[in-house]
Amino acid sequence: MKLSKYLTSMPEYVPSPNTYKIKLSTNESPYDLPDDIRAEIMEEWQKIPFNRYPDGRAVELRKAAAAYYGVGLENIMASNGSGEWLKLISEDLMEPGSKMMYLDPDFFIYYRNAGFTSGETVKVKKGENGFITLEDFIAAIKREKPDYLQFSNPCNPTGQGFTVEEVKQIVEACGDAVVIVDEAYNDFYGETYMHEAVKTDNVIVLRTCSKAIGLGGIRIGFAVACPKMIGYLTNIKSPYTVGRPAQIVGKVVFQHADYLREITNKIIADRDATYEKLEALAAKYPDKMITIPSKSNAWFIRFSDSKAVVDELHARDIDVRDFPKSWIPHTRINVGTPEENDALVAGIAAALEKM
Repeated sequence: MKLSKYLTSMPEYVPSPNTYKIKLSTNESPYDLPDDIRAEIMEEWQKIPFNRYPDGRAVELRKAAAAYYGVGLENIMASNGSGEWLKLISEDLMEPGSKMMYLDPDFFIYYRNAGFTSGETVKVKKGENGFITLEDFIAAIKREKPDYLQFSNPCNPTGQGFTVEEVKQIVEACGDAVVIVDEAYNDFYGETYMHEAVKTDNVIVLRTCSKAIGLGGIRIGFAVACPKMIGYLTNIKSPYTVGRPAQIVGKVVFQHADYLREITNKIIADRDATYEKLEALAAKYPDKMITIPSKSNAWFIRFSDSKAVVDELHARDIDVRDFPKSWIPHTRINVGTPEENDALVAGIAAALEKM
C-alpha cells in the first residue's frame, strides 16, 4: 500500500482515559449545562429532520456566536471543533512549499498536522520554563521569515498570554504571512485579537466551544477573519461537518451569554485561588516543584519527579496530563470544581512530602 510514510512512522496518539473520578487532563470545563438550558435544547431537538442535511453554512449558529463574540456574521465560519480548522488551514490553505513557523512548547497538534504538508517547518524553542519574550518572538519571525505562523494565545500548555497590542506587533513583524492566532483558551484571558483580525487580510483567529463554553462533547469551533479570508476558508471546508444537533446546541447555548460569562468568571476565580495554594507548595518544596501563573484554564507545573506525583494522584482517582519526555518536562493540569481543586492540591502535597 502506498501510505504516507509520515503517517506510518507516527507514534499513536492516545487520548486521556475517562476512567478517573476527577479528570483534570483535557482542559475541559468542569461544569455541564444546567437543566433549564438542557430543556430548551431538547425542545429544539424534537424538531430535527434527521433525514436532511444540516445547513451547510450553519447560519443560525453563526448568528448566535457572532452576537456573543461581537463580530459580524460575514466574519465567522463554523467547524467541527477548532481542530478541523487546524488541519484544513495547514494542509489546504497554504501554498505547497510554504515555510511554516511554530513555537515550542505549544499545542502539539500544530506540529503533527504540519508533517502532512509539503512545506518547510520551523519550530522555535521558547526560553526557560516554556516562556518567550515578545522581543525574542519578533526576532525569530524576522530571522525565519515564515509564510505561515501559528501560535496559541494563551498558550497550551504554558498559560502564557500576549496582549492585543503585543499580538499586533507580532502580526506586523510577519508582513503578509498568514497568521493563525489560536484562542482556544482566550475566554479565560480576555485579550482577544478577533476585533483586529476582521480588519486584517492575513490573520485568522480560531475559537472553540470545548473549553469555557463547556461543549467538548458537541464539537463546535469557529474561524474569525475578514470576509475575503472567510470565503477562502469556506471553500476548503466540507459543507456538512457541523451536524444539525451541534448547530442547535450551539445556537441555544450562545443565547445564554450571562450564564457563559458567569461560569467563565467562576473558573477564573477558582484558577487563581488554587494557584495561590500551588504556589505555596512550590515555595515549601522549591527543589521539587515549579509553577507559573496562567492565563488559561490550566496550570503548567514542573516537578522534579513527575511520575511520583502522577502516581499519587492516580491512586486518589485524579488524572492529569504528564509530558515527561518533552524538552521542557512538565505536567499540565486543568482547573476543576473547587472540590476537585482541593483534592488535587492535597494529592500533590502528599506526593511532595514523600519525595
